Amino acid sequence: MNPQQHEFPDGTVLVLREAIPSDARAVLDHVEAISQESESTTMSPGESPMSPEEEEAYIRSCKDVDNQVFLIGVVDDAIVGTLNFKGGRRQRTRHAGEFGMGVRQSWWGRGIGTMLVERLIA
Repeated sequence: MNPQQHEFPDGTVLVLREAIPSDARAVLDHVEAISQESESTTMSPGESPMSPEEEEAYIRSCKDVDNQVFLIGVVDDAIVGTLNFKGGRRQRTRHAGEFGMGVRQSWWGRGIGTMLVERLIA
């Protein structure tokens, strides 16, 4: 999946791309930040279930499965949004799955969540 760019009216450029293992620490920092910004997340601050090494392995594993993907939105080398999707593992559930998404509060209302979902569907 090739990276996709979107330029906002103020000239800021958002890059949507698949996460790579070297993003692991930044992803964990992003998850921690959004857990502090909103009570609508599934984790409270400090509850990250993965170490940096486990997150790196998870990101790497997303490449090995044809119905799993981990997308990130990056502005100026900072992650501002994430979306991970995991499809069913059994033949009868491969077409179904679930995803989680988080966007930094300072970027709410700019369509980043919509862009991540559209990228997932594409």
